[in-house]
Amino acid sequence: MSSFHGYAARIRSIQDVSGALNMALTIPELASANHLMCAYRFGDGDKWNQNFDSDGDCGVGLHMLEYMIDNTIDSTILIVARHCTTNCITTLHHNIQSLPSKFDDLKLLFG
Repeated sequence: MSSFHGYAARIRSIQDVSGALNMALTIPELASANHLMCAYRFGDGDKWNQNFDSDGDCGVGLHMLEYMIDNTIDSTILIVARHCTTNCITTLHHNIQSLPSKFDDLKLLFG
């Protein structure tokens, strides 16, 4: 089993991205995570700065970025921490199977 904690911040520059990540790492629930996934997006209608990091967790960061694009969420960084209560490797198959429900949970947090 895994538990998740989320954090979101408004951003307008790469410096804001770094600042938000540094701030997130001061939060014990995020700093102690087995995986720390993030996605960010900012810019204007012509040029977007966007990126993600899945931290080895099944492409979650990419899905978070796709969710942001599909729902026109911008000037934002989303950070999700995953805490494994059992060995992450043994739960990997289960987590791949349950990704759609996990993204429903993210929609509730960030949607």
